[in-house]
Amino acid sequence: MTKRLIKNEISKKAVDFLLVYCGNLKPNEKLLIIFDETTQKLIPLFEESASKITEFIKINQIKQLSQHGLEPPKIVSRNMIKSDLIVALTSKSLAHTKARNNACVKGARYLSLAEYSLDVLENEAIFGVKKNKLNLLTKMETILNKGKIVQVKTSLGTSLELNIDKRLANNCPGFVEKPGQLGSPPDMEVNISPIEDYSFGSLIVDGSITHPELGLLQNPVSLKILKGKIYKISGQEEAKKLRKIFEKLNNPKTLVLAELGIGFNEKAKLCGNMLIDEGAANCVHFGFGSNSTVGGKNEVSFHLDFIVKNADVFLDSKLIIKKGKPLI
Repeated sequence: MTKRLIKNEISKKAVDFLLVYCGNLKPNEKLLIIFDETTQKLIPLFEESASKITEFIKINQIKQLSQHGLEPPKIVSRNMIKSDLIVALTSKSLAHTKARNNACVKGARYLSLAEYSLDVLENEAIFGVKKNKLNLLTKMETILNKGKIVQVKTSLGTSLELNIDKRLANNCPGFVEKPGQLGSPPDMEVNISPIEDYSFGSLIVDGSITHPELGLLQNPVSLKILKGKIYKISGQEEAKKLRKIFEKLNNPKTLVLAELGIGFNEKAKLCGNMLIDEGAANCVHFGFGSNSTVGGKNEVSFHLDFIVKNADVFLDSKLIIKKGKPLI
């Protein structure tokens, strides 16, 4: 068997795994698949797999979005509300949109498969989603829900403080079984939205920045944060690119520290892909921009994640993550 045929078989198994294990697609359910031109070649794989389970399949193409968090066309939003399972195969994520939130409120299960490609389908991280790890994520969710002050430190110089008092964590295990749930396999994470105007300190990003112009970092990027917003970006070439990204957006809301996330996927290795990197075990990530649909108050059509390796995380002065590993 040629390498290409082997890869095709791996991709087919991955799609079956995503729809059945992660999406919990059942006979006669209404499935909506959303895609753009970057993921068009994946549609036959998903359609073939889904057609073995349900005949109620609707496929909507949208224009390629310029950034994460932009709303889809209204006709797509209406179709989302009518669906049991939504598979969003778009280059930019729709997870932080009102359309996604409204669909989930109506009971839709939502798989956010942003930045997917054949390479992602062939990545072993897909099969790192394990339902028997849900208890670990639930423990971390409970711990965060009871806490107030988070401090993050790394050997490279990160020293950051966040306030999560009265904010509720989101348990995102990478699969959806109940109405309204959101999953982004292979991302397995627990995240929480800190109080937007409180965070302060230094964040040294040494893993990746999930933007097409950045990705896996060769050099660390330093962020200075005060009253919840980035006020200084320093480093080498990557820092210059990041400054230009924010300058082009020209919106102070994009600079808000909006999310702290903790990865649990043991098979995910940092590569620059958002859903693989966010869920990577031994890493924490920080989202900047929108969090209004996940428990925060910052509403903006932008969300960008910054992954940090081997961090120590303290909650109310108690060490809960040591060198990236949760102590639960």
